[in-house]
Amino acid sequence: MSKIFLFVRVKKFELEEDEIVKRAQDWLGIRNHLNCQIEIEIVGRKRIQSLNKVFLNKDCPTDVLSFPLSPFPEKVKGQNLLGTIFICNDIIKNVNKFKYKKDLISLVKHGIDHLLGIHHD
Repeated sequence: MSKIFLFVRVKKFELEEDEIVKRAQDWLGIRNHLNCQIEIEIVGRKRIQSLNKVFLNKDCPTDVLSFPLSPFPEKVKGQNLLGTIFICNDIIKNVNKFKYKKDLISLVKHGIDHLLGIHHD
């Protein structure tokens, strides 16, 4: 089973951390990466904007950033750290807790896909 290291760096986070970890593990299984490690950090607007500016030269916040450790993730098997995903809690906050949870899980999956080399247009 994959290991997910979840770090919540914001004060207001009302979801069950265990569920996020479980959903990330399930998604890695669907993507056929059963024995890997990833880090997920839930951060605020200032932190994600800083990362976006430093690494992508975009001075604006974004919802998710992924930083893979290998340029060839399909070659990474075994108990290896694939990389880190940063998710901006401030951007996806929503009054509707169900929608927030759905959006957060979608961003976790999206971030994992980027770590695995699966990109969108």
